[in-house]
Amino acid sequence: MRIPALILLAAASAAAYAAGPAPRLWEAVRPSDPGLHIYVLAATAHGLPLEYDSYFDNVVLPAFSQAEVLHYEGAGGLPPDAYPPCAPGLRAQDEAVRGPGQGAVAFALRERRPQMRVADLDPVPLPGMSYCSMGRGRIALAPLAGSEPRSSQAELAALAEGEAPPGLDPAAICPRNARWLRTLSGLRDGRTHFVVADVQHVRDVEAPAGRCRGILNGLLEAGFVVWPVAEFRPIAEYRPLPKP
Repeated sequence: MRIPALILLAAASAAAYAAGPAPRLWEAVRPSDPGLHIYVLAATAHGLPLEYDSYFDNVVLPAFSQAEVLHYEGAGGLPPDAYPPCAPGLRAQDEAVRGPGQGAVAFALRERRPQMRVADLDPVPLPGMSYCSMGRGRIALAPLAGSEPRSSQAELAALAEGEAPPGLDPAAICPRNARWLRTLSGLRDGRTHFVVADVQHVRDVEAPAGRCRGILNGLLEAGFVVWPVAEFRPIAEYRPLPKP
């Protein structure tokens, strides 16, 4: 895809963005590799009903119908019985910490296309994740058990303003952003990928060592052209060459 065509497309999307609801979906194309296409959908941790709105029906679902690979946290699952199972009380506490995650939206999409190829954004267990099967690794988040869920509506409001949600822990967010960006920027398969990411990971985050890149600006730095999707357009309308 030629860069001028991408600029025109992004400008048209920006005009539609100004006239309609704040998008939660972005598209990314690398001019040097026009066959590769990445959608990034920001989702809250609790799968709010307001996320299944007209924007979801008219923009997210048509875009998802074009995708060949779905990426989200926990898509591949963790190895079973990697550690002795948690005691019943700890298991309940663990689930309270873990919550439904952005998998609530990702699972809704996966159910629509159960045969679709999936890829886990976190393909290996991470020390800070609060799954019972991680044994001692889950202790890092145990103090959060029983706390009130963060305000997902406030997160969506911050996203609409172009900011990261308040109160994020850079130590938990920034390393994962970096790993995910290495994976996404390293894609060279010419496919259309659909990424469901927690809203915390989409925008840049202020950290003691400086701002760490969210997915959107990280893709920009990796050479992608990125724009918000205000209105759905089939990829075939602006991809000059058919996929092999």
